[in-house]
Amino acid sequence: MLDESAPYIPKGIRPIEKVIPYKDCNYYTYTWKTTLTGERYRGRILVIHGYRDVHMVYYYTMEQLTKAGFDVFYFDQRGEGRTVLVNGEKGTASDETAFEAVDFFIAYNLKVLSQESKPDRLYLFTVSMGGGIALNYAAIGKLRTKITAIANIGPLILLHPKTYPGKWTELLVRALCTIPWLQGAHVKTDLHADYIAGDEKYVNYLADRNERNPLYATLVESRDFLLRGRKLLTSERYEKIDKKLPILICHGTADYINDIKGSREFMEKLESVEGMENKRLIEYPGGRHVLFICEPEIRDKSIQDVVDFFNEFQ
Repeated sequence: MLDESAPYIPKGIRPIEKVIPYKDCNYYTYTWKTTLTGERYRGRILVIHGYRDVHMVYYYTMEQLTKAGFDVFYFDQRGEGRTVLVNGEKGTASDETAFEAVDFFIAYNLKVLSQESKPDRLYLFTVSMGGGIALNYAAIGKLRTKITAIANIGPLILLHPKTYPGKWTELLVRALCTIPWLQGAHVKTDLHADYIAGDEKYVNYLADRNERNPLYATLVESRDFLLRGRKLLTSERYEKIDKKLPILICHGTADYINDIKGSREFMEKLESVEGMENKRLIEYPGGRHVLFICEPEIRDKSIQDVVDFFNEFQ
């Protein structure tokens, strides 16, 4: 069902909703199918979204990707969106459950491509926290060799100082997570709407949504997405990334959620590895956290940059 209050309503292709059970979770999924066929069909995109993200803010982006010849598959992660445990409870995510879900949905989407007799070109497209998951997956994921290319929007490698809760808060969260029964405890996590979006319509939409449904994370979620990003800056992690795997990072210079310095440092470390290729960072002056809901000139350039990158690696 479309959110008619969203800033943009699809004019053509609309998402197909489906609940897919896996282990103890019922995952809500959304698929946008391109009408292009034959040589005009470009591949299938698996979206790994950001923290407390909603697919409704990507209606325009998904429409543009399908027009470019891609099928797009989006799933609400464990503890996110409409996805719930089989017992109806919300659930919570950790590194283990996040990577297991990526394993499952890579295999699922490759199976769909095979059933539809389409080329097995599967791209990962990520936003924020999803970027931290995908970039780590590129180093240690079970099915990482099945990925054609990855495009990341403002990946969570380092939180920006304006969003980072502080060293003492982090240490407290990490200490509390050593107590198993406290890992699922919830903490409020305010994110400024004008840090996320640059387009006023989306700023207002997100601000209204957050006022009606304040954002909360579990302690283990907070711990894992912080540490997961930092791991990418260690040689034990970035040196394991396939030297030929195409990776694009798109990051706005006015992103006050995730620090662009993290993306720069990560790219520098990748480039320091002998033989590393097909890694690229594009910076967007004045771009906020989610480039696809920024001003039209930033939005359209970032979408086209992703399309061009994926088309480069067919």
